[in-house]
Parts: sequence; C-alpha cells; structure tokens
Amino acid sequence: MLGQQNNISEYMVTCDLPEVLTNEFLGLIPEQRQMVNQLFETGVLTGYTLALDRSKLWITLIGSDEEDVMDTLANFPLMPYFQVDIHPLAFNNAARIVLPALSLN
Repeated sequence: MLGQQNNISEYMVTCDLPEVLTNEFLGLIPEQRQMVNQLFETGVLTGYTLALDRSKLWITLIGSDEEDVMDTLANFPLMPYFQVDIHPLAFNNAARIVLPALSLN
C-alpha cells in the first residue's frame, strides 16, 4: 500500500549451543559458515559472535518481525541444535571497519 513503510528492525538472537559438539554438528559448520557469509553479503546479518567457551552464539540481523527472523534462522544448517531467544533491538551501535583511501602514488 502506498504511504506505508516497511517495518524493518534489527534483532538480537541468542543461541544456546549443545554442551557436547557431536561429529554431526561439527560436520555442518562449513555449510553454516557459507550461509552466514551469504547473509552478510546481502545485508541480512549484521553480527555473528561465538562465546570463547562455544556455549553461546549471538546473532544480529535485520527482519520485518520475529517470524521473518525465524524464517531466516530456519535455513541455518545448525538450527536444529540451537535453543534460541529473539530480542527486538531499539538500536545496535557497532564500530565499522573503514579501509583507508587507496593511493595510486
């Protein structure tokens, strides 16, 4: 409808990972990384962070609502192993890496 804005928001997803990482889980990591990279390229994912002890994963992503976020997460190869909580964000400040200007001299 004309005049309506898309309600695009950023969400924080906290994922609890299994205590024991099975060979099946570990075998899906390359597929998971490929999907994560694709979602970064398309601008859907804005952050992806793993705890040092590998017990928790934090994901920030763009979606229209929680159902949209779940639809994105459902495509993750590791999703069957995750217990997730979705939190809509008021804002998410993050330092962005800025590359210096290229000099041809």
